Amino acid sequence: MELVLVRHGRVEGHPYNPPDNVPLGALGRRQAQYTAERLAAEAPYDALLCSPLVRACQTAGIIGERLGRVPQIVGDLREIARSEVGRAVLCELLGSLGIETNLAAPITERIERVLNAIYAEHGAQRVVIVSHGGFIWGTLRYFFPAQRRQFARRRPVANCALTRIALNPHGARLLALNDVSHLRGDVTA
Repeated sequence: MELVLVRHGRVEGHPYNPPDNVPLGALGRRQAQYTAERLAAEAPYDALLCSPLVRACQTAGIIGERLGRVPQIVGDLREIARSEVGRAVLCELLGSLGIETNLAAPITERIERVLNAIYAEHGAQRVVIVSHGGFIWGTLRYFFPAQRRQFARRRPVANCALTRIALNPHGARLLALNDVSHLRGDVTA
């Protein structure tokens, strides 16, 4: 299986932690179009999944038009909720001090649950997932726990960046991280 994780396009006026209902801005629509062109050149993809938040649905819609796929909304692909952020930050801080805790267990469990469901349904297929920076970093920490600090939220995922993970029965392999080469200079974090 190949997972292609795409962060949604840029929204207007809310560079970080925008409200759930904020749509893509002009730059975000352009980023999504560039991403759609890139993915269409690499097609076929077997599935297109997205978060229920407006910005992710709009990004997936633009990509879906080029891929000939209707995005399937998956609730657990949503961004880390504001109520979850404090727990995640505290968990990372304690981890950096060598204190292991499972304060972030609800976030981790949600990510694990949705990824296992996607793997069970799509097996050896190529799947595009349009989601959010927090979900993408959580996915990387799930598949590559030894590199957890490398995937800390302090490193932003660029809007419409591509992160690729190959999965097989023996494990996961990171193929690309935060690839923005297709955005033609229209890059934002």
